Amino acid sequence: MESVSEGKPHHILLVDDEDQVRDALSRLMRRSGLRVTSAASGEEALRLLAGDEEYDVLLTDLVMPGMGGLDLIRESNALAPELIKVVLTGHGSRDDAVSALRLGAHDFLTKPILDTHRLSTTLARAAEIGRLRRENAQHREQLVQRARELERTVRELAEANTVIKRHSDQMEQDLVTAARIQRHLLPHHLPTTAGFRFAARFLPSERVSGDFYQVLALDPGHLLLLMADVAGHGVSAAMLTVFLSQSIEAALAESADLSGQPGALLAWLNQHLASLHSEQAPFITALCGHLDCISGWLALASAGHAPPLLHRSATGVADPVDIEGVGLGLLPDSTYDEVVIDMAPGDRLLMFTDGLLEATSPKGEMFGPKRLAAALAEAPEDIESAADHLCEQATGFAGERGLEDDLCLLLAQRLEK
Repeated sequence: MESVSEGKPHHILLVDDEDQVRDALSRLMRRSGLRVTSAASGEEALRLLAGDEEYDVLLTDLVMPGMGGLDLIRESNALAPELIKVVLTGHGSRDDAVSALRLGAHDFLTKPILDTHRLSTTLARAAEIGRLRRENAQHREQLVQRARELERTVRELAEANTVIKRHSDQMEQDLVTAARIQRHLLPHHLPTTAGFRFAARFLPSERVSGDFYQVLALDPGHLLLLMADVAGHGVSAAMLTVFLSQSIEAALAESADLSGQPGALLAWLNQHLASLHSEQAPFITALCGHLDCISGWLALASAGHAPPLLHRSATGVADPVDIEGVGLGLLPDSTYDEVVIDMAPGDRLLMFTDGLLEATSPKGEMFGPKRLAAALAEAPEDIESAADHLCEQATGFAGERGLEDDLCLLLAQRLEK
């Protein structure tokens, strides 16, 4: 399989039996910077798919003479399983569109195409998903090849069983992680408590994200807060966020006491990370907290992560919490001290990844901790509006340059009594 090539225009295979439709759609897509190959029938499309050319998206009409769109999707699923399919509806019924989605179609567009922006964004988004699938498939092929090499080593060197088992376990973990990389890891809904409100924002850059946050309800009065940032970008960093999420679940399942001890939880994660990556462990920064929603007491521990900001309602000042620690994956026996803060009614705590601080202006200046503290101090009272305000301040500071790193934040506010 050829490697995924960055920077090349997305290649669309357009299938429609109407010449005018094919010509019109081809012109629209080429104006959007897409590369287009067209076919007048499902049979012709299958011949093209069987050739050496690589396609990112199959865009097909549903109702055509001979092989229809549904049959084409079935055949192409076997011939090119990683190819993203988008269907054109109009002559076909809504039931046909639903059937296509059940067969694995990614999306559908309704003819006539009047919204060229929706056409280009739908196809571009589908093409990116297809390229990520091929990239994951490449990783799987490489891992399978490594497995074969290890099997030969087992036959030749019986005394290497322990080493081979470690590598086999690592490969199995990589396979599972690669298969789940595109799943959403972030909470869809933040917990609602009697004493606190939460808001979160996640603005990924063009790269696959290595940022991660979690808010877990431990019982009606206590929450576990986590913010993490995996070193690097791309698929490998995203894979490690899956690993981190699974590790937290494993830690809490092994010992419920860890949920109330953020320092001990970070130490467990660090040792777990080191034990699974004995040769070269990945580097992750993390900030972990245990919140008592009734009393307002918050215990925090840091593994090399940017310190959170605490905004005191009584003074109107936002200052960083004095907390530090060694990043996960550096030293297997690291321990993590905890600091405890008392959040008074109206106080806010901001946890974030370094993408918020490193938003860079067109002049090359970084947003930095002082600007962030000022933005938090002047943020609106409504917590959702406050989270929007922080993002707007960072993105506005970056201007046309845009964010060069993922931006992730979690804002917690104790309610007035």
